[in-house]
Amino acid sequence: MDYLFANPNAGEGHDAGFWQERLRTAGIDVEGRVVTDLAQLDALTPEDRLLVAGGDGTMSLVAPRCVEIGCAMGVLPSGTGNDFARGLGIPLEPDDASEVLRSGATAAVDVGVVGDTPFLNVAHIGLGSEISRQVNGADKSSWGRFSYLRRLLEQIQQRRGFRARIRCGDEVRRGRWLE
Repeated sequence: MDYLFANPNAGEGHDAGFWQERLRTAGIDVEGRVVTDLAQLDALTPEDRLLVAGGDGTMSLVAPRCVEIGCAMGVLPSGTGNDFARGLGIPLEPDDASEVLRSGATAAVDVGVVGDTPFLNVAHIGLGSEISRQVNGADKSSWGRFSYLRRLLEQIQQRRGFRARIRCGDEVRRGRWLE
């Protein structure tokens, strides 16, 4: 059975009603099965499919529960960057993404774990995590996807580089790196 979890605060600002209509048009009925609280995910079973409307942050919030339950997660991209959806080749247009879900297309994805926390898509340390931490709702409202680039350029101006040799197994890389 399909359930819908929609984050209206994600980049596009689409609420559950918007997504219910798109899904209904694609032939997917989630009437009466809209999840509004993460605690409601406890009722899902491995036979269920959770359709998640949001961006990378929303996917990262919900994915660990889907992994724990063993249910499939459908992606409805409506965030600022939508890197996870882009990486899977999911169309960014709501109607097109809904059609992909209707088609039943699936993709197995690797799930990383840091400590006890599963993650999708990417794990950052250093500069990448600093940029992600700095980008906020106001940045996204004003700059959209470019808010990440803006913060990156600010950080590059503030940081000094250093030369290093990095070895990973038999591979050695030499170069100039940012701290």
